[in-house]
Amino acid sequence: MSVEPLNKKVLFVIEESPTAHLRHFEAMRMALGFSVTHSGMKILLRGRGVLALREVHPELIGLPPELLEVLPLLGDLSVGILVEAESLSEYLPDWTASGPETVISRAEGMDLILGSDLVLGFWSPGRAA
Repeated sequence: MSVEPLNKKVLFVIEESPTAHLRHFEAMRMALGFSVTHSGMKILLRGRGVLALREVHPELIGLPPELLEVLPLLGDLSVGILVEAESLSEYLPDWTASGPETVISRAEGMDLILGSDLVLGFWSPGRAA
């Protein structure tokens, strides 16, 4: 039995730091699952979510080691990984693209959110949606 891809525009918006809570890792795992049936799915890293692009040692902070495998795997599956430029300037000013990531402006990110059929947001507790 094969799974037919759906034509819905799905966007995962991840603002949670990968080291702050398992929410970030769970969002990435969910995105991996969605990518099977939603071709053209995208992930937008913004706020502290861009910290997923730095070198992380999950074993030192009690997070699953698989955390390191998810972003490259999503790139291999042609999932669009978009990174907000303004968040990069704030949290990772010296970062340079070395993988499948595409840097976009905050305005482009908002247009993407507004143009999506389904937006799944992951951010810190207490933040207004």
